[in-house]
Amino acid sequence: MTPKNNNTFFYLSLITLFGAIARIWFFWKDGLHIDEKYTFNLVTTNDLPGTIAFSLTHDCNPPLFYVIDWISVHLFGANIFAERLPSVIFGILLIPAIYYFGKELRSETLGLFSALAVATLGPLWYYSQFGRAYMLECLLFTVMCIFYIRLVRGESGTRNWFVVTAMAVLLAYTHLFAIIPIAFMFLYLMWQYGRESLVWMFGTFFASSPLLLLFKAMLDWRIVTRGTQTWAEEWYGAPFNQIVIFAPLEFFGYSFVFWIPMIVYATWMYRNMREVLVLVGTFIGSFAVLLAVCDITPVFLRYLVLLVPPVLAIGLLPVADFVDDAEHTKEQKIFVIGSFSIFYFAIIAFAFLTTLYLPKGNYFV
Repeated sequence: MTPKNNNTFFYLSLITLFGAIARIWFFWKDGLHIDEKYTFNLVTTNDLPGTIAFSLTHDCNPPLFYVIDWISVHLFGANIFAERLPSVIFGILLIPAIYYFGKELRSETLGLFSALAVATLGPLWYYSQFGRAYMLECLLFTVMCIFYIRLVRGESGTRNWFVVTAMAVLLAYTHLFAIIPIAFMFLYLMWQYGRESLVWMFGTFFASSPLLLLFKAMLDWRIVTRGTQTWAEEWYGAPFNQIVIFAPLEFFGYSFVFWIPMIVYATWMYRNMREVLVLVGTFIGSFAVLLAVCDITPVFLRYLVLLVPPVLAIGLLPVADFVDDAEHTKEQKIFVIGSFSIFYFAIIAFAFLTTLYLPKGNYFV
């Protein structure tokens, strides 16, 4: 599946190439972050069945990324390059994926703007060079959203239901916190479709049922530590105030001064689009749940970074529609695009010059 317009294909290829170079550029240079070391030790000290069994019976993440990382490490060697390579690949694939989301949401113009935003946004670049499951989450969730918004619009085809269900299952096997936005999205589908949605929801639960072993392991561990220390104390989870204060930086970097007003404005302007309200509502609801459980279990803001690419596209809706509007002159469009670009890229340049994204092996995030 490629863009129909040759110019669009050229621009998308150029944006993807730029994003790929930025992600590949010495991604093996920095030392491993403590979480990356955990993954590295797990996949290098166990065979594949042992890696899967450990991830399903201990207090850690589900097995999908570990399986992919295990394959990478055993193909390319036990080194930082192989450990981070899957994240780099998923981060690159996210760029065309968000293009197709933007195209489905509104237009090819929105798709291109969204691809450029994903290719250049600091946090998404950073986690594309981070040997954990976050870019796999972003990719799966973005693909899910392409078909999910079709369901929200009333396009109840088997293909749309199947892809949404399949992506939901894969997300559940990637990171447990991905279940939070999935739950909000499925609840909306249940409200809209009633019985029709229950079959697919049951299929999702049935396919994800082995994860109950992991939930049992987590509950057992919680019982053992009751009265001694909380999960947050044991695993250094972020407290409530830290989550609130650092959320804009974690999701958008310093360019939150650009993105948050844009997303709020776009949500208000396009409040008649159900898919916009549902996705923004999912973001807000998932963030609220993160705050609610931070004193019960260790949480970090990066657990919800999968929600960032779709809301970037939503924030760019007014700009894309302005450019697509035939009533505006070419000069007006160039002025708007130029103004936004100068402001946005100046913030990004400032973020890198002030070392907002430090070497991964030198600190906790």
